[in-house]
Amino acid sequence: MRTFSTAALLTVLLTAQALADEPVLPGAVYEPSDFAQFAPVNAREMVERIPGFRLNDTRDDDESRGFGQATENVLINGQRISSKSSSAADVLERIPANTVERIELLEGASLDISGLSGLVVNVIAQADGISGTWEYRSRIIDGQNPLFFGGEVSVAGQRQDFGWTINLNELPRRSSGTGDETVTDAAGNLIEARRIIENNQIPDRNASIGLRWTPPSGLIANLNAEYLFERRERKESLNRVPVIGAPVLQRNLVRNDSTVAEISGDVEFDLLDGRLKLIGVYSDTDSPFTNERVRTEPEGTPLDSTRFKQQTDETELILRGEYKWAALGGSWDASFETAENTLDSEALLFESIGSGALATVNIGDTLVAVEETRSEGFVTYSRGLGDVVQVQVSVGTEVSEISSSGPTGQTRKFTRPKGGVTLSWQYDDATTLNARINRSVGQLDFFDFVSQLDLNDGEDQVGNADIVPEQSWRAELELERQFGSWGAGNVLVFAEALEDIVDQIPIGGGEGPGNIDSGSRFGIEFEGTLNFDPLGLNGAQLIYSASFQDSEIEDPLTGVDRAINEEDLVSIDLEFRHDISGTDLAWGGDWTPSREADNFRVDSVRSELEQPGNFSVFVEHKDLWGMTGRAVLFRPAGNLEKETRTRFSPDRTGVPVEFERTRIEETPILILEFTGTF
Repeated sequence: MRTFSTAALLTVLLTAQALADEPVLPGAVYEPSDFAQFAPVNAREMVERIPGFRLNDTRDDDESRGFGQATENVLINGQRISSKSSSAADVLERIPANTVERIELLEGASLDISGLSGLVVNVIAQADGISGTWEYRSRIIDGQNPLFFGGEVSVAGQRQDFGWTINLNELPRRSSGTGDETVTDAAGNLIEARRIIENNQIPDRNASIGLRWTPPSGLIANLNAEYLFERRERKESLNRVPVIGAPVLQRNLVRNDSTVAEISGDVEFDLLDGRLKLIGVYSDTDSPFTNERVRTEPEGTPLDSTRFKQQTDETELILRGEYKWAALGGSWDASFETAENTLDSEALLFESIGSGALATVNIGDTLVAVEETRSEGFVTYSRGLGDVVQVQVSVGTEVSEISSSGPTGQTRKFTRPKGGVTLSWQYDDATTLNARINRSVGQLDFFDFVSQLDLNDGEDQVGNADIVPEQSWRAELELERQFGSWGAGNVLVFAEALEDIVDQIPIGGGEGPGNIDSGSRFGIEFEGTLNFDPLGLNGAQLIYSASFQDSEIEDPLTGVDRAINEEDLVSIDLEFRHDISGTDLAWGGDWTPSREADNFRVDSVRSELEQPGNFSVFVEHKDLWGMTGRAVLFRPAGNLEKETRTRFSPDRTGVPVEFERTRIEETPILILEFTGTF
């Protein structure tokens, strides 16, 4: 295992708080007045200020399989979030702060919700009449036109038993950078020099509506509809000057759009001696992809043009039932879920020489369809053992059938056990120890079934119809420590035994995603809040989180042990904020350095490094004509992206023959934000 010296710093931060008193326990209740110094606009800004608590926003990574067991540590009025497209952070941002009655800090193992462990917040919010929040955003980037029109509006209303929320969000984002790239041979002799100009467009749009009905009978019903649009577009201009041959101007375009429409709903009511909840989710995702390369002579004479276009459509339908009841001194939760996922993909390649028209190139079978039908059943039992111990046991089974069309299409069936045991021990008034062993099945990425071309880097992917979901046994031990006026902190250590790891493997005469039989992952995570009030710096706070992990698999080409491709090795987030006493002013900053494992392909190894990592500083006024105004300078000193790619011949079992080194300097961004409530 690699040694991470930064871990020692986080350990010091955590243990340095041990002089505190006045512990705050799970079961604590936070009132709106507890967050007054931060002038929060929505529930997310309140939750993120709870000492020692960090949002588990796993749905942002799109790794959740179906609806399944709970993974996000947030409840809204005691209920899980019945949505696949919206994360906990998204939903919390739509709840106006003035509708929050209280926030309860709970221990997940004490709840009758399968999958939850560690600290969980339950946000109790109730609108009275109509209220809302608004935010205006603008971004100013050196060398580009400013983005003036961005923002968000959330409105919530309540009339008797009927409540509703509406959210509209427009987030235009853009970044740019310039740099150099050199290609040398194994002896260090220059082969080609390149000058790069890079521009990125990253606009997001979102609209959602939620309806809630809570009649006196105790029935709870929700209906939600959501629309999302995301674009990830990168434009590159390269001036390529080879040592031998004529210079070439090259323009690259990569555009990946995603439009998601989702409708979800749930209804919960008393039945016999328990409570039944029915959930339904349907989503449709449209994802056109374009990769284009155009090359010309320096004076503009066309040389050639290549365009790869791929259209994919995905659907997901989830139906789930949960029944909860009390028996044998504890709480029971029986659930059944069935889901159907589909993907249809069509790819086309076009080429032209000189100024000729683009002509279709035969790339074989361009149509691929994938379908997975899956069902799972779970039974979960939760109870207390005495006054200080909580235990939760969950047992389940998943049955799935995966079928695919294309050159190697086939149908396969699988049965996999799932479940786990969680134990929570309240050691004393300030310390909780959680232990968990869990068996899980990962989510398939249907794009792994589809072949893709990379016109810029030449890193093509062969689709793999034999791929199966990753499975794992995970054991973790977590220490939660409350330090009173100093804050709170958590430490978690974990180890995983992995099966069917999805990684890069040789496929026929090419390569693509495939399964590696076994491997392991292990690491340590820190998160917490350090208040500086006991040191005399009133209103100052450091929120920190850090993850240090490593993994080990046997390389399918060389047989040598290595980390999983592009696995996160180091991920740190340090956020400092100082609300100046007696004023409406606050200032601070955020630093998020990270490091990934190398990317191993059949004939190359690519390493990436960001220096110093994303960094920002801000100044805020909490009563600017009734608004909160904030100015954020993102990457104030710029950011340097380094990439090194080593090519081997005939593959990585051979010798290095070429080195490609890239340096991109990203420009600073000024962000202006104004927020308010109504």
